[in-house]
Amino acid sequence: MKFIAILKDSLRETLDVKLFYVTVAISVLTLVLVCSIVYKPVPIDKQLGFITTLQNAALRQQMQQRTNGRVRLQVEFENIERLDDRKEPWLGDYRFDYVIAWSVGTEGAPPTAEEKKLVGSLKTDLKDQLSKDTLERGLRRIFREVKVSDAQARKDLPPGSEELRFRVETKGTKITNRRDWAHEPRLFFGAVGFPIPVFTMSQIIDFIANQVIGAFGAGIALLLSTILTASFLPGMLAKGTVDLLIVKPIHRSTLFAYKFVGGLLFMFLNTAVIMGGLWLVIGLQTGTWLTSLLACIPIFTFQFAIFYSVMAVVAVWTRSTIVCILLALLTWVVLFTLGWAHYGLVESRRDDPEYNEHWAFIAFDAVNTASPRYKELDWLTSKLIKTELANVSSRDAAGSGEMSAEEQELRKRFAEERYKEQMKAIEKDYGRYSWASSLTVTSLFIAVMLGFACWRFSVKDY
Repeated sequence: MKFIAILKDSLRETLDVKLFYVTVAISVLTLVLVCSIVYKPVPIDKQLGFITTLQNAALRQQMQQRTNGRVRLQVEFENIERLDDRKEPWLGDYRFDYVIAWSVGTEGAPPTAEEKKLVGSLKTDLKDQLSKDTLERGLRRIFREVKVSDAQARKDLPPGSEELRFRVETKGTKITNRRDWAHEPRLFFGAVGFPIPVFTMSQIIDFIANQVIGAFGAGIALLLSTILTASFLPGMLAKGTVDLLIVKPIHRSTLFAYKFVGGLLFMFLNTAVIMGGLWLVIGLQTGTWLTSLLACIPIFTFQFAIFYSVMAVVAVWTRSTIVCILLALLTWVVLFTLGWAHYGLVESRRDDPEYNEHWAFIAFDAVNTASPRYKELDWLTSKLIKTELANVSSRDAAGSGEMSAEEQELRKRFAEERYKEQMKAIEKDYGRYSWASSLTVTSLFIAVMLGFACWRFSVKDY
């Protein structure tokens, strides 16, 4: 009951901080903004158009090197037709022309003999390099079934121009669900769009939840919480207040520990609003209910406890709010820098035997091992979100009930292959980190700092 009473007192202290409501208001406005996003599936013509944009950029560079810019070569998808009546673009069957066109000379001027020869030699090279089988293999990276046949080139080509044209028929894509298809996010309920048809819905969700809110937003919340809670413990230790507290029938260490836990409420409540709201908004919008977003609430609060434990030690020694803020922010800078430096100088070179046997490598690795793992917890949280997104997409592999058993089995196989690729990429980026070691070392740091603060509070004569 004593703990509940102190916790209620800490909660009242949190709610009495007017800026607490400002941070909550900012969180709510952020959620409203996220709620206004409309996810519009990118049609197949925009998807293919984006592919040709990348191909043409590479081709221009090649032609510049090979012909000194005299030949203009580009790839286009033309005459795109939908062959079925399915609503989802990733389930559709399509027919289109794959065209490679090139030209020389200037507009309005007939090509010279040398330019005609260049055009002819390029046509021979392209026919040798690009066959129907080659094109089929390339398009099977996107489409489930592909049939390519020769098509007649246009007869109204201007002088100095040539083209190779193939007729392509496809049946479905290798995408098995909505989350793995490219979408165009549009803000303010569709009023403002971002016409970049390259990011899947899962990637957009990951960017919003993991990068914008989880990293940037949580970082701001942590810094604000550090500043706004810095006065809690020094205020408790102020002359007059501490005199009333220490006469209560409760051990000083227990009292201080309870006040410490109560101070964590500020970060916990802010994080609960933004991450709980984000879980609800994304779930209602996309049908993707990510429990990993809810797991971020205790994780971010635990990260905040690192800096709050530093403030606890500083508070019992100085009773200064300003010094608490400065040393907590300095700790954040040190741990942030240490995490990235360890990644760049140690983890990325751990497989190099000559490098990782150097004394500086071993010493830096030891320093990181003994330090609280602020950045590692960030990266493990990212891994948690990415892994759940991959699992959700994999579970949705069955597709529509209108599909045949054979088609559903094929899509399930494609989903399994995609899942393995995603998990391989996740493991490559985050596999070196462990929840067990990160939580253990960080918990020990918090426990040592809190224990030292409690000891100092117990023996100090007020």
